[in-house]
Amino acid sequence: MVLHILVPPTVRWHPPDKAPAAIRWRLFTNELCRRRRTGRRLGWSAKPSRSAMVAHWLPVARRCAPPPLAPLMARPRADACARTVLMQCEALLRQLLRRRRRALGLSRGELRRLAHGFDSGSLRAAPECSAPALAFVLSSMYWCGCCDPRSLFIAPLHPPTGLVRWLTGFCVQEQVDQGQQLLERLVLHEQRIDCFANALMLRIQAMTARHGRGAVLLPDLLKIAETVDINECGSITTCLHEESRTCVRA
Repeated sequence: MVLHILVPPTVRWHPPDKAPAAIRWRLFTNELCRRRRTGRRLGWSAKPSRSAMVAHWLPVARRCAPPPLAPLMARPRADACARTVLMQCEALLRQLLRRRRRALGLSRGELRRLAHGFDSGSLRAAPECSAPALAFVLSSMYWCGCCDPRSLFIAPLHPPTGLVRWLTGFCVQEQVDQGQQLLERLVLHEQRIDCFANALMLRIQAMTARHGRGAVLLPDLLKIAETVDINECGSITTCLHEESRTCVRA
């Protein structure tokens, strides 16, 4: 059934670019007055946006970025099934994070207090939080793909997006033939991200301690480790053949 739109004959519609000058000026002044009234009523926020915070701390993160890992070596095809590579990597990642939390002596109650003390407006944790706890929470946020540490204590609805993003950095052929090697490489990459997070948190805490403010928790900064791998490796995945191939730039 089609519903007709009835337009009264007294209504005159003008395209924005063909409206008379008087109408365009009235619309402009009305919008300007509305913005001024809204600004006076709500007040202009002095807090920078998330993208501005990331841009501010990006040079610091680049100085703390770890060196890239060596490229995968050609090995005989492993027995690991390609269909379960993501599932095996997810189980291994949970085990690695659990072991690291226990090695640091961090309880779930301490991590919950850190998460509940997080200010989502300024993206800062409480000033009394320790650097190892902040680094562990930051790396966990990176792997799980969340922007708020409180999301770490909610049942996930999808695989860890950081793990999926890392796994898609390998071509299909590598995921099919080198499943065991990818599991070994995940252990190295998890250690690499943890060292990166610790160095970054120590640097951020040293820069913010004199102002009496908590350290910012921006898991976006840890993605620099991925770009370092891509730039140094120089591999391009192509799908021009029946099987995915990797071409290395000269």
